[in-house]
Amino acid sequence: PHIPDGEVLIDGIHIVAIERERTAKTIERTRDIMNELCSRKTDYDNSVVNLKGTSYRYAEIYYYARNESIKIVEKARDLIPANFSSRVKIILW
Repeated sequence: PHIPDGEVLIDGIHIVAIERERTAKTIERTRDIMNELCSRKTDYDNSVVNLKGTSYRYAEIYYYARNESIKIVEKARDLIPANFSSRVKIILW
C-alpha cells in the first residue's frame, strides 16, 4: 500500500494524510494514490482504526504541491469520485 508522507491527528478524532509532491508523478499514478488514501479503512498493520465513526481512515488528504506538480495533482483530483475529491485539499508550497 501507499504510505503517506505523514499523518496528523486533529482534535483527537480526525486523521489527515499528508502528501508532499516535490516532483510530478504521472496523473494516473497520482490519481491512484489519491484513491488509495481516500478509500483506506485500516491502519498500516491492518488493524481497524475508526476514530470518528466513519468507514475511512482519513478525514482529509492534504497535498502540498510545488508549481511544477500542482497542475498534475489538480487534474488527478478531478479524476477521482466526488465523495473522495471533496476530501483532497491541494496547497501550493
